[in-house]
Order: sequence, then structure tokens, then C-alpha cells
Amino acid sequence: MFQINNPVDINQPKRSIMVLSDWFAPGIRAGGPVTSSVNFSYAMQNDFNIHVLTSDRDLGDSQAYPNVNVNRWSHFDRNISTFYCSPQYQAYSSIASMLERSQPDFLYLNSMFSKSFTVFPLWLHLFRKLQSTVVLAPRGMLRKTALHFKPIKKHGFLNLLRATGIAHRIRFHATDKQERADIHRIFGRHSRVHVIGNCVRSPKPRNTTQTKVSGHLKIISVGRIHPIKNTHLLVNAVAAAENRLTLDLYGPIEDANYWKTCQQTINQLPGHIRIRHRGIVHAEKLQTTLDCYHLFALATAGENFGHAIYEALAAGKPVLISDQTPWKNLQAKQAGWDLPLNAMRAYTQKLDQCALMGPEEYNRWSLGAHQLATQFAHSKTRRLEYLKLFTE
Repeated sequence: MFQINNPVDINQPKRSIMVLSDWFAPGIRAGGPVTSSVNFSYAMQNDFNIHVLTSDRDLGDSQAYPNVNVNRWSHFDRNISTFYCSPQYQAYSSIASMLERSQPDFLYLNSMFSKSFTVFPLWLHLFRKLQSTVVLAPRGMLRKTALHFKPIKKHGFLNLLRATGIAHRIRFHATDKQERADIHRIFGRHSRVHVIGNCVRSPKPRNTTQTKVSGHLKIISVGRIHPIKNTHLLVNAVAAAENRLTLDLYGPIEDANYWKTCQQTINQLPGHIRIRHRGIVHAEKLQTTLDCYHLFALATAGENFGHAIYEALAAGKPVLISDQTPWKNLQAKQAGWDLPLNAMRAYTQKLDQCALMGPEEYNRWSLGAHQLATQFAHSKTRRLEYLKLFTE
């Protein structure tokens, strides 16, 4: 087992939260979970000492992040410290030693099925080796669509949790009413669930310099190339459009065979349609990248929150998404459209409708998108709800 070279004293007067997450900054490939953990840490740093326990490499990478200290505590920001664990340090004995020695006031688990950063801490809590209050955020992993992937392993673990009764000794953090329903479906209605939206950055002033010409639409989609994101449905919807459309896909190709299926359609596109995979966009460049497009689109099978959706709205981009996210009734707010996945013809119709918009009409939808993001970001109750979750 590794020695902790530079331990941070987390037994200070200010209460402490240890955030456990498979990935944290500077990671980018895991998408929303990284953003959720980073935004939470910044949002709570004035009220708590935040200590992040995470892996030392990005999703799918074989090497550690450059320029980070591995297997030791490091300063990240004011009242935020990080511990990047090598694969060897993610063993049960190492995680147990770390948590038993630290005994933070709260453990904030940001996954449902992570072996090192959820299963091991829950096991320690079950056998009362930890005095910490445990808060578990499933991060959308209890959705029925998410449970369709690797179902035997996931349902086996959930059955074990139910059998131990540990779900009634911890707190759950759900980000919307649907996730609360998923938690109650799995663990029973007596589970203690706090429904609080994700922490987000306040939108910057809207960029009004981009022009919109009727008959042309530039579309951006940000997310993993994976069946759960339904990349193929979006590709098919764009391919069927009558107007001149460009779709740029950003995100890691997580399923190579699935991407080959998408490419079969892309290789047969008509001349007025262009679809490209543009690689991965770094978080700090996402806003400037969004500024180059008119519309954000994502035909996802399910999102716990959808940080990329929020970022698009914050950039003043209307969104065309499925109805499997917390972002609802978008058309009434002139911020976009949330459509069922069994109505892909409607996706194509909205794409053509947006393509035909002139500058004045498009500006109204852009303004509606930015206003929706601003209203969400400036919620006066969200911070109080988080303080309640981590103080009671």
C-alpha cells in the first residue's frame, strides 16, 4: 500500500466534505460527471473544506494526467484539495486506510457503480468503520435506459445493497424528480432523497455577433459516441433534412462498432448535408466553440442533467433534444424543443424549421435559450438546499 506523502488535515473547524469521483479536472472524456464534481466543489468552497479523491487519469487513458501529483494531497483552489489515485492506490486496502484515517464529516459519492469510489466506501460504512455521513448521487445511473447496459452486474449490486439495508442509512442526492422516482423504485419510498439541481456556472453575456441566414443551419452535438446517446438517430434526422445543414459531432468515440454504423449513413449523405466528427472539445473551449453554431442537438436516451445542454443554453443556442432529460417544455420558453425518441421525423421537421429562420426570428430563440440558463443559474434556493443536505 502507498504512503500518503502530504496528508491534508481535514479535521479543521470548518466542516469537511470528501468528494469521491472516478474523474475530476483536468479530465474531459467522462463529460458531465467531471463538470458536476468540479462545479460542486467551487460552489461549496466558501462553506466547507472540500477534499476530492479521484483517479489519476482520464476515462480510457492508460497514462496519468501530466502535471498532477499522484498519490498525495495537493492544493487545487481555495479550500479545495485533490488526491489523484493511481490504479494501484484504488485497491480496497488503500481506500480503506485513507477514509478511516481521514473521517471527514461527509462523504459525497458521485457514482452508483464505481468500485473504488462508491462500492468500497459503502462497504466500510456498512461495517461502521466510518463515522462520516454518506451522501450518494447516482448521477443518472439508475435510469432504466442506463441499467440496460451490463444489466446482470448492475442489478446484482443493487440487490446486494437492498439486502444489506444500507440504503436506509445514507442520503441520496437526486438532481430532478425523475431521479428521485428511480431511487424510490430501486430502494423503496422510505429512502431519504434530496432533490437539488446541479451546480452550474453563471452564463456570460450573450454573443450577438453571429449571423443567421435563412436556409442554412450549423448544428453542434457534444457527447460520447455511444448507443445511449443515440448518435445514429441524430445522424439520420439530419440526413433527411431538405435544407443545407452542417452537423459537427464532438466527443470521444467510446464504441467503435457503433460509430461504424453511423458512418454508413454519413458516407451516403446528399450534397446539401455535411456531418463531421471533430474530436473532443475541452471544457474551457466549449463556449467559444458553441459560438460558431446556431443549434445544439442531442437525441439522448437519458441524461441525469445534461451539462452540455446547459452550456449550449448559456451560450444562447436553442437546443433540440429528447424528452429524456430534465429540460422540459422548451418550446413554450422559446429555448428549443424536447421531443420523444419515437418521433424522429419531428426532429427533421424542427431542423428544417430552424434552418429557415432569419436573423430576427432566430434571435428571439437565442434570447429565450440564454434567459432559461440565466434563470436556472441564479436560483436563490439551490445553495440553501445544498447547505441543508450537508449540515443536517
